[in-house]
Amino acid sequence: MSVQEGVKEFLASRGPSAIVISGPWGRGKTWFWNDLIARKQQERDGSVRKYSYVSMFGLSTLDDVKSAIFHAATTWDFEQRDWYQKAIDPRWWWFAIKRAGSWCAGTFSVSYIGNLSRAYSSLAFASVRDRLICLDDIERRGGDLRLLDVMGLVSSLKEQKGCKIVVILNENALSEDDAKVWRANAEKVFLRELRYQPEAGDCVELVFRDTMTDRLEFWCSRHLVELGISNIRIIERVRYFADWIREAVKGVRIREATHQRLAKALVMLVYARTGEGEGAPSFDYFCGRRMADLVFLSKEKDTRTPQQMSWDGLLSSYGFFLDDELDEVLRLLVANGYGDAERLRMAVQATNLSDEEQRRYDAYFAAWETYHGTLSDNREEVVEQFRTTFFAAVNQISVNNLDATVGLLREIGEASLADEMIEAWVKAHEANASAIFDPRVIHQLGRLRDSALVQRVQQAYEEKRRLPEVEDALSHIGEHSSWNPEHIQAIAYADNDDLVQVLRGKDPGHLLRGVKACLDLSGGLSGAPYEKASHNLKRALAQIANESGLCYIRIKHKFPGVVD
Repeated sequence: MSVQEGVKEFLASRGPSAIVISGPWGRGKTWFWNDLIARKQQERDGSVRKYSYVSMFGLSTLDDVKSAIFHAATTWDFEQRDWYQKAIDPRWWWFAIKRAGSWCAGTFSVSYIGNLSRAYSSLAFASVRDRLICLDDIERRGGDLRLLDVMGLVSSLKEQKGCKIVVILNENALSEDDAKVWRANAEKVFLRELRYQPEAGDCVELVFRDTMTDRLEFWCSRHLVELGISNIRIIERVRYFADWIREAVKGVRIREATHQRLAKALVMLVYARTGEGEGAPSFDYFCGRRMADLVFLSKEKDTRTPQQMSWDGLLSSYGFFLDDELDEVLRLLVANGYGDAERLRMAVQATNLSDEEQRRYDAYFAAWETYHGTLSDNREEVVEQFRTTFFAAVNQISVNNLDATVGLLREIGEASLADEMIEAWVKAHEANASAIFDPRVIHQLGRLRDSALVQRVQQAYEEKRRLPEVEDALSHIGEHSSWNPEHIQAIAYADNDDLVQVLRGKDPGHLLRGVKACLDLSGGLSGAPYEKASHNLKRALAQIANESGLCYIRIKHKFPGVVD
């Protein structure tokens, strides 16, 4: 008998009874129960006509529990009625008086009204009988409420008030003392204990049942099941973000492969963010891991812990690593809890491929199977597969995939082919060089391993990017006491004669302060652009100092250390 069948049998039975639904934390016991009640209500099933649901989280006395049961009963009963039926029922007026009395007692400290309210609470519980009652979060009740007293209340509701009671319990969440009380008394109070331990597919279906026609959520559900995720809270978070994405890209025509790509990234990001206790890799570890890290991992250099090896095994079998702008947008969405809708729309549009582009992209990834899928010596086949597929799909290949490909080719003695691929990739993407080759963007997507690729991308970026005028760069630094890499690079790559001419001009207010700030920066920040910018400024200032005694004195006092 399944849990579903056991609960349905319990609801259909005649006479009072009590059961327990137990199971691990986060597996959707409450969700399952509430979903069943909602469907029964839609079917107008008489077993849920009189129903009360109470979370015992924080309730500290039996009076609190009794009051909560009555309030839940009153709310449920009257929600099922039309307004005129409520108006003629005297219990509604008693309920309204009680609520007003509680408010007056709390607001005006009128003691007799508070006493009336407490008296009414005691009398009101007497009206609770012949009901279906669910007590949830029993292990999270207030510290002053004994478990034995709760079990006694369940027994009283069953035997004296003719009620059916369902207790939802997180197994292994009871304290040692509570566990002893439970073991000693459970069989006397409850007819049976139903263990709820669903498969991942069952939990996913509970959350996504009404949205399976949406392609993004369809693929989310597939990948959740693939990872074996049965924690209902993780699944709910995936659906929340999937709903947000669907609204953000409304009106954009999204191809099926893009839906699948979005879903695969989103599921792993949410899993890593919230499921570390469920076997997921840590969020930082996943976001920093790349395919190349595993392709070129040697036994001698393997410093991973057993846990990290397990995480890598999961990521490898799942077949996904963060790779491009779309992944970065999704990473920020999950990390921050909110996203940039316009940036997402642009990333999705850039990811959408035509049928032919998708075929070429798939063929390139299939080429990796000739390397991963066998232990035989098939070097020639591996090389030929990459030679055939890479250049056809070069427009769709990310810099991290390129890094992994050329790294493998160099290791097997195909350095010339690797260099040829780098040139082809740079040429294919140079029209968008300022975005794709930007070192800040590449850094967000992970560390590149191939030094030739790093140098070529940096060279292409410097050739194609638009740097500010050196005068504007110095003025910006002087005015704002801050800088962008472009400002430093404009000074670093400035012609010496141009730089001297700018420094000889009349100070527009902030320029010389910018010069001093750049000279100060060189002592605290390392890296070629900063050192080169400082060197250029010192050389230009030294040239100006040699032009006259006055210039020498001025530079000596304004910029100590530039001249002797």
